[in-house]
Amino acid sequence: MNIWLNLLFIGLANGIVAVSTPELMENPFFWIILGLMIAGICSEPLWSKPIYLYNILIFIVTIFLIFYRVDQGWLIIWSLVFLAFYTRIDKRSYSFLLLIFLLCAIAGTTSNGAAMLLALFISSISLYCAWSANQQRQLTNESEVKSETLVYENRLLKRQLLEEEDLVKQAERTRIARDVHDTVGHQLTALGMQLQMAELHEKEENHYLMGARQTARQALDEMRNAVQALEKEEVRGVAMIVRLIRKLEVESHVRVTLKTENGALSKQLSNEQSIALYRFVQEGLTNAMRHAYAKKVDVTLSVYAETTYVAIVKNEATPTTFKEGFGLSQLRNRFEALEGQFFARFKEKDFYMKGVFPLEPKTNPDR
Repeated sequence: MNIWLNLLFIGLANGIVAVSTPELMENPFFWIILGLMIAGICSEPLWSKPIYLYNILIFIVTIFLIFYRVDQGWLIIWSLVFLAFYTRIDKRSYSFLLLIFLLCAIAGTTSNGAAMLLALFISSISLYCAWSANQQRQLTNESEVKSETLVYENRLLKRQLLEEEDLVKQAERTRIARDVHDTVGHQLTALGMQLQMAELHEKEENHYLMGARQTARQALDEMRNAVQALEKEEVRGVAMIVRLIRKLEVESHVRVTLKTENGALSKQLSNEQSIALYRFVQEGLTNAMRHAYAKKVDVTLSVYAETTYVAIVKNEATPTTFKEGFGLSQLRNRFEALEGQFFARFKEKDFYMKGVFPLEPKTNPDR
């Protein structure tokens, strides 16, 4: 319930009691109690379990009303109990305690039997409605959590399919490279040897044979370069990161902001650096969807002092006890292998990941 509605609810209950008992207007304790209730309702968002707040307020107000024998004072207790039932009651013992406070207030401030029965009837009906509304809200929250879980599982499945697709592509490239190396490479090598033998058997210098042998040698060199390029894992630099972000936005409806600074796009990265950078962004997006169901993720790539590459991923998340899992520990190992550093922590209301590595790793003179 909105805090302004809570204050309005409390104000109406106190107003009815004050009108029915005019002498309360001259009682300073009434205004002190009213101020405590208003301050308590305003502080409700600060309480991890608001039920404690309502128990304290109800206890204080019950003592005051019974001591001064305020006619219809039970309405104030009823309003507080109603709000407590409508918000969150985690255990039944709390609800029983609140009901005992309400019964004490009704019995202690109502002298007429008919008025007492009416108060009990109104209280039972209104509290049942508040309890039902609270249960319905909890069911709605649970269904939203299940829906978000299904959305996350769908995202994760699509991510796994993308990774499997990349693995299949890499395996296919490796197979093609081996086939080319074993067939075309062998044939070009044999052709070069045959041309060389033909040159040796020629009594006169034959420019055609020399040219053919040179062409065969060039073709063999170009074929070897092509095979080496195929055998390498697909470069996962900024281009692959952009592809990953586009797929994620289309398939998962997550808005990813990619920001590049200080020539991050133009820097030439090694294969190991590109893979580490790709895995860093991939793990950051996975964590954002898994733990925070994030709708917005910020990715920043930059170069510091022309010597250090810096990558940052952050998303809104509720701070919790943080323990580095397998994915983050693997990232740490990747960046340390590049002589860099890796950080992951909660920073204010964001989950923050930062990876740093030198563009030109230092060489160890002892090796």
